[in-house]
Amino acid sequence: MPTPATTSPGVHYATIACKTPAWLKQAPPETHRAMRNWQQAPAWLATAVQRLPEIAKAWQAEHARHREHQAQVQKLFERLPDLQTFAVQTLTEAIKQRFGLDLDVHNTYLVDARLIDTAHASDARMAVNQATRSLLHSALHNFDKDAAAEHGMDAPKALLSKSVIVDHRRFMGTVPITNAVDIRAEDLADLCRTLDIGGQYHGLVHAHYYPSATAQLSADEARLSVYQALGRVEVSAFRQSLHFARLKGAISETLYTAALAVPVDQPLSATSPVTFSYLDLWEAELTGVVLITLHAAGHQAVALYIPEDSAEPLKEFATLEALQAGLRDRLQANISYLDKHIADRDKAPTLTRLKDRLTPIAWSVRGVLERVPDPHATLHPVAEPFSHAFQGVMAFQKARRHEQDALFHATPTEIVDRRTAQAHRG
Repeated sequence: MPTPATTSPGVHYATIACKTPAWLKQAPPETHRAMRNWQQAPAWLATAVQRLPEIAKAWQAEHARHREHQAQVQKLFERLPDLQTFAVQTLTEAIKQRFGLDLDVHNTYLVDARLIDTAHASDARMAVNQATRSLLHSALHNFDKDAAAEHGMDAPKALLSKSVIVDHRRFMGTVPITNAVDIRAEDLADLCRTLDIGGQYHGLVHAHYYPSATAQLSADEARLSVYQALGRVEVSAFRQSLHFARLKGAISETLYTAALAVPVDQPLSATSPVTFSYLDLWEAELTGVVLITLHAAGHQAVALYIPEDSAEPLKEFATLEALQAGLRDRLQANISYLDKHIADRDKAPTLTRLKDRLTPIAWSVRGVLERVPDPHATLHPVAEPFSHAFQGVMAFQKARRHEQDALFHATPTEIVDRRTAQAHRG
């Protein structure tokens, strides 16, 4: 009896294989999981498809095109490891080479004596735990030059006078420490500065967006090819959202027609009925979020494009005030609604300000002082018109965000030294 390993694909497999689009064959596992977990289509969709069959066909075609473009971009970045994988491998190998130790960098820890603060901890052990970081975390955040100097991580007046590296049991509450690892804290700091995981990884990310010349392409041509691929994904996502929004009735026919007709590969003329703008919320740029303004004969409106909103990525409003109120309502329903559009370095402060603005602390109907939604809260995102083509702006914004996030999660030695110099000057 043949086993699954030896059975050759049958006619049904061949039939399915030849009808499966290339993007689906090449899609990563997370895409397949998302498709398996996909919920039933909304009830309104079947009626909309029958009512607007041409738009439904255009939506289907654009969806397939979008997937093809996504597959092309995934291929461009298939050799770029994620930061955690890269950092673990790089740090583990460097420790092995320099110190002759094979350590689990997730579960080996640096107790940084300089960070022990007994004034703000309920007990001494908690104070030490708060000053304890994994070797991986320490390497990603890096060290200043002084930390790598002789006795650079000592703290004579702290609960522990010397920083120490300990095994998976962390600090066990007693001294002398019996589970110390045979690496001086200053030597670890020197290794991390020299290794410069943040600088290395940012270099990898940057090189994917700005590749060197090849035998076939100059450096400029290679880079243009990358940004064109990124731009095609952004354009197809936008057009797919236009079709979907029109099917749903979230935008008018006037906006739909005008936006589809806009050239995406060149700056818009001064007479264009449609304009695009970035949106900033306080100091945070909302990556991928676009304010669309329509000035057509007899029809003026604004629309908000939020591509990560799968239920309503594009919605038209009669006025800017109505748009701002709509955004407020979405955020009050889900304070994390814009998270994917906010750079990682800006997430925490922006979330805090959103909570304070939308749900200030006040006396609730329960007689408790707690966060209460303010139905009259206002948000005033700042708009800045695109000065370049939609395709290029959207691609460049995503690339810049990728590099910024990499720098936030893994600090290059150069940036550490720059901050130190600025602090000394201040």
